[in-house]
Amino acid sequence: MNENLKKELFEIFKLFANSEELPASYITRAWASCFSVWKGAWRPQGITQKALDLLISKDFSDMKGIHRAHIIPRFEVFERARGKEWSCIDEWWDYMVKYDQCVLATKEENAMSDKGDYELVSVHTIPNDDRNLFETTFIGCKFRKKVEVSYLKSLTQAE
Repeated sequence: MNENLKKELFEIFKLFANSEELPASYITRAWASCFSVWKGAWRPQGITQKALDLLISKDFSDMKGIHRAHIIPRFEVFERARGKEWSCIDEWWDYMVKYDQCVLATKEENAMSDKGDYELVSVHTIPNDDRNLFETTFIGCKFRKKVEVSYLKSLTQAE
């Protein structure tokens, strides 16, 4: 992780966290835009069975209908972080990385989980290694045929 980027993100977070005039929903969206500059942000750590089934049904041709679904809604993670006193930048960073996690899920699963009445359950863990699987691309993630598609197909062959 680029330490200068981490410091800038922390300073931006503190500005947003201390805002008394901006609506929370606007702050969350603005924060998400800033946080997404870090390529490790919201990298999916797993995939649901429904998402894998949808990809299989389309022979892994595209990711339409597949979302990066936040296990804990972004708004909730930000609001929890906003209410804490941080002893140091690393404490804050570790919290953001630990609690702002995603899985690959269907569009429908993502919508249900955002409402809080649906638990996102991964059937496969996506490794965090030098392949940089599903790296963040602002509002989406990479879906390269030779990397992500190859990895996903290997999951189906293992079953």
